[in-house]
Amino acid sequence: MKKVFIAVAIASCAIASQASSVKWTASQVKVGDTVISGGAAYLFNVDDYADAAALTTAIQKGTIDYSKAVVEATTLSSGAISKTGGTLSLTGEQTFIGVIFDSATPSSTSKFITTSPSTVTMKTTGATTVASGSQAGKTWTPVAIPEPTTVALLALGLAALGLKRKVA
Repeated sequence: MKKVFIAVAIASCAIASQASSVKWTASQVKVGDTVISGGAAYLFNVDDYADAAALTTAIQKGTIDYSKAVVEATTLSSGAISKTGGTLSLTGEQTFIGVIFDSATPSSTSKFITTSPSTVTMKTTGATTVASGSQAGKTWTPVAIPEPTTVALLALGLAALGLKRKVA
């Protein structure tokens, strides 16, 4: 019985070592001429977020699920990303979109960019490289964008409160 368990363990390790993973690369991550070091980056499969607009909306609404990231690079090194994620069960052609923040911990004061979608054919073993290329010259978007209606409602509420106190 002990031999069976050992054989199963060896077979499991062999299968796991042959699983595929994703290596994500990007360069020239900078705001203007300032190279970003210490920012955070996440690579998502389009099955989770259909396109860059959907990803942007999820970030700004605070509904993004970072646990769905295929690759997570929590510290950028000299404006570059070269990080391999964990093992995946993805096969065939897959499309990935990255999001890069200017700070190591994304917050409401952070700015971010999304990469252009990259479509690759997954390798059955080893790492499949997703090359996002140069990110120079991209426009950085603030995470928190207040909606005009929110500000208007706040002003209306304050005005109503002021009038209520004046009448009483």
